[in-house]
Amino acid sequence: MPLPTRRDHEATDDEQATQAEVRALFQRPLVIERPELQNGVQRWSYRGLTVMFWVLWLYLFMPLLSVLAWAAGMMVVYEVMVQNLALSELWHLLKVYGTGIGFLLVVYLGYAFSGFLRFRNVERRKLAPAIAPEQLAQSHNLDMATLKSLQTQQTQVLSPELLERMFPKQR
Repeated sequence: MPLPTRRDHEATDDEQATQAEVRALFQRPLVIERPELQNGVQRWSYRGLTVMFWVLWLYLFMPLLSVLAWAAGMMVVYEVMVQNLALSELWHLLKVYGTGIGFLLVVYLGYAFSGFLRFRNVERRKLAPAIAPEQLAQSHNLDMATLKSLQTQQTQVLSPELLERMFPKQR
C-alpha cells in the first residue's frame, strides 16, 4: 500500500527514502509473533500481566463457582435430611435447629435493644473546642499576617524554612 504523496510534483529522493523506511517498518514481523525479539524484562512483564489477569478472572469467576457449590451442597442436605430421614425425625431436627436459631435471635436483638435504651439520648461525641487565631499562630510560631494568608489561600506551598519554624524538632 503506497503512502500518499503530493500530486503536483514528483516525490524527491528524500521523500522516496522516507516512504521506503516507513514501508520497511510496517513489513517487519511483529514482536508478538517472534518472542525471541523481546528482552527479558518484556518477557517477564508479559508473563506477570498474564498471571495477574488470570487471577483477576478467577476472582471474578469465583461467585459462580460458589453458587454451584452451594447448589450442590443443598442437594446433599436435601438427600441427607429429607430423603434419608423419617418425617418425624425431620420435624424433630427442625424443632432443635429452630430453637437454637430463635435463642440466638433473642440474644442478639436483646443486646441491640439494651444498647439502644442505654444510649438513646446520650451523645458522647463532642466538638473540639474552638481555638482563637492568636493561639493557633502562637502554637505554630507564625505571625498573624502569615496565618491569615495561609487560611485564605486555596492551595498552600510552604517553604522548608516555614515548615521548620512551624514544627520545630523536639529533642
